[in-house]
Amino acid sequence: MMIPWKLIAILVSWLVVAVAVYEHEQSEFDKERAIAQAALEAANQKAKEISNDRDQRIASISSDLASTQAKADQAAKTLRNNLASGAVRLSIPVASCGSMPNDSTSPNGNTEARADLDAGVSQSLVSITERGDQAINQLNACISAYNSLLEIK
Repeated sequence: MMIPWKLIAILVSWLVVAVAVYEHEQSEFDKERAIAQAALEAANQKAKEISNDRDQRIASISSDLASTQAKADQAAKTLRNNLASGAVRLSIPVASCGSMPNDSTSPNGNTEARADLDAGVSQSLVSITERGDQAINQLNACISAYNSLLEIK
């Protein structure tokens, strides 16, 4: 039979070894957790930088769109004012029944028969083209925004 103090010594040594192994594994686990946490923080920081960069690009594209729209609105307003005052007239070519003699009074020597459009029709045409220009500008801004989001840094 074994002496009880030897049995106690063996049990205590096993207990000491078990505690030492547990502490060692816990410290290794804590190191791995710290490494994983640092990697996660770095990935979050990178994602935040990418997000901020993309937000700035989108804001720049939106600002450019607003500037382009303002310029287009001003040009359309000027054209409308010129149409209303008669400084600019819109005309279309028309088919003529007879041959036109050479009219030397036209500035460019063009003898094509033309008909001036009514001011209301001219304003309507300007409105149509203005809406089309706005739609094109918005779609171009949308394409630019989409392409900027595809760029990977």
